[in-house]
Amino acid sequence: TPTLQTLTGECSVTATAPTTTDNCAGTVTGTTADPLTYETQGTFTITWTFDDGNGNNITASQTVIVDDMTPPVAPNLPTLMGECSVTATVPTTTDNCAGTVTGTTNDPLTYNEQGTYVINWTFDDGNGNSITVLQMVEVEDETEPSITCAQGGNRNTGPGCTYTVSGTEFDPLSSGDNCGTTTLRHDFGAGGGTLAGVVLPPGENTITWSATDESGLAVSCEVVINVIPQDNDGDGFACDVDCNDDDPLEFPGQVWYRDADDDGYSNGETIVQCSRPAGYKVASELIATSGDCDDDNPEINPDAEEICGNDIDDNCNGEIDEGCFDTFTGSGIGCSGTGTFNPATSSATVTQTNCFYGTPYTSDELAIISRRLCGNGSITAQVTDISGDLAWAGVTMRETLAPGSKKIQLMTNLGPQTRREVRFGTNGAAFPQQFPSQNRFWLRLVRSGNQFVGFVSPNGIAWYPAMSATVAMNSCIEIGLVVTGYNNNSTATATFANVEVVGSAVLAAPIGGPAAAVSAPVEFEFAPDFSVFPNPTAGELNIDLTQYAGRPVRVEVYNFNGQLLRFAELDETQRMDIERIDMSDYENGMYWVRVRSAGLPDAAKRVILQSSRRR
Repeated sequence: TPTLQTLTGECSVTATAPTTTDNCAGTVTGTTADPLTYETQGTFTITWTFDDGNGNNITASQTVIVDDMTPPVAPNLPTLMGECSVTATVPTTTDNCAGTVTGTTNDPLTYNEQGTYVINWTFDDGNGNSITVLQMVEVEDETEPSITCAQGGNRNTGPGCTYTVSGTEFDPLSSGDNCGTTTLRHDFGAGGGTLAGVVLPPGENTITWSATDESGLAVSCEVVINVIPQDNDGDGFACDVDCNDDDPLEFPGQVWYRDADDDGYSNGETIVQCSRPAGYKVASELIATSGDCDDDNPEINPDAEEICGNDIDDNCNGEIDEGCFDTFTGSGIGCSGTGTFNPATSSATVTQTNCFYGTPYTSDELAIISRRLCGNGSITAQVTDISGDLAWAGVTMRETLAPGSKKIQLMTNLGPQTRREVRFGTNGAAFPQQFPSQNRFWLRLVRSGNQFVGFVSPNGIAWYPAMSATVAMNSCIEIGLVVTGYNNNSTATATFANVEVVGSAVLAAPIGGPAAAVSAPVEFEFAPDFSVFPNPTAGELNIDLTQYAGRPVRVEVYNFNGQLLRFAELDETQRMDIERIDMSDYENGMYWVRVRSAGLPDAAKRVILQSSRRR
């Protein structure tokens, strides 16, 4: 029996008939009914029969093993690349038994997202041998998107000194990308996807548009929009430099005048700036750019009427209660006193009861009718009668109505004596002095600052200095008419005529003769006078200013209540100068004409208007 070797192969095995020897037949070739070729993996057995032809035979088994132990060849798979997407093709390889082997995978074959991916390919030869090969996939967009900007241009400003973009006029004309869509965005302000409705400031606006694709690749272009400032309010300043181009009064360098009380008059305070400060106006909005002496009170301005008795310079002419003759009030200082004033006749009556003061003259006892005077001014009166017991009557200027107040006082007894008094300090001694009256029973006191001057006159025309003193007093003082007795057990009534109070009077008076002064003497010259005709008048009034020749003159007309109605100022009067005033527009009645000239006392005349056109 022959020993047959095992036949092996990976893909297939083909058996060759074996031989053996026989003692008679020699070489005997085996025969079998089994297949000689095996192409299927596995272990097989071939049964061989050896027959010597002489009726003798034997069988022998031969083992066949088909066993594929070689895996497929590992292929070299290229990296798959694309900008927008990649679709893989199934790869193949070779195998010693199977021939061509096609790869299989559980991974996607198409990739549309940017990135790097791996496909795991499996190659199986069907005989239990397999390999896995990795294939790289790269989706990478390297092509920039495209963008075309709109043409820029010039635009004019509108309200608010800006330009509002109309619709899509400055949006890109086109954009695109090889892989899909793009995102458009501009860089003006907080940015955005459109310029429609965007408000642009004046000047050159360079705006950058960008187009970005899904891969993050971006490209840009610029549009330049020149917004030209306009002068909408026509004040000569374009809106980019004008703080308010809707108001022609507000512009750089504007001069604003304070008019806090909105009465049309400024106090002269100014602010130079563009925008309107609160409480300020420009000159064209005002009646006057200066002259308001109280810019917080609309009732006080140069056009206001002077209100008598309120101690206020209502019309801002520097005088307080000027022309007001009806504001005296009666009282007693240190004693009993009464008095009345008649503004229609400019006369007064003052009565004292048991009023008397003597050495050391530190405390007064006077009957007085008084009013306040603030600032400079004067008081004039004619003492026409003293009835009852002996008494002194005259004019006074006092700091207060207290008995020991500082004072300047000028009195007459309607006899041979005139009496002047000065008290320099509160509760200090007064210094009464008597001097010959020379029948000068017209009395006048004038204040300018702290300097006081007294005058006397026989007729109210020619005035003579009677006293002069410097006394420090408050700005506002009491002025009035006084009466005091010769002793402390007396009663007397004084009558005054031609009573006149003038505010802010110039410290000067007409001079007619010498007189001693309490302090430094004052030298004077003859005081000029004027005349008016016709008087009464039907309307036209002539004022003879001959005695004021060569001097500047101010002529003033007051009504019955002492309110200034009109004035005229002459730089220099000429000889035989006649000033004519038309009073025909005024109501019939009594008026005052006053002539003032620097360095001279005021002179005043009553005028009666009797016009047939007015009743």
